[in-house]
Amino acid sequence: KKNLPTLGIKFNFLKTIENFKIDDHYGSFFIRFSVIDKKGVLAEITSLFKVNNISIGTMIQNPNNYKEKNNILPLIIITHETYLKNINNFVDQIISLNQVKDKPFVMQIYKV
Repeated sequence: KKNLPTLGIKFNFLKTIENFKIDDHYGSFFIRFSVIDKKGVLAEITSLFKVNNISIGTMIQNPNNYKEKNNILPLIIITHETYLKNINNFVDQIISLNQVKDKPFVMQIYKV
């Protein structure tokens, strides 16, 4: 019976990663949040993307013509690759806007 190494790699081949900072992680992200449906809201949100050096890959402004109560609708954005620290800064800034009605849901995605 052959012993398999932990993590599938022999111990002497494992490498130590020095000073890894999660904010320096680079990738694409899925962002979903609810916004008030009125003029200028999208412009204000996209200006925060610009300030934080985030490029929008795909945006769905109103999937299936869905509208919540009080004229609020979901906004879904998939970014091009960027740093997690840029996304975190964006989220910190966007939650302070009166037009945004919830904290954004953020998930990293891997494009194939």
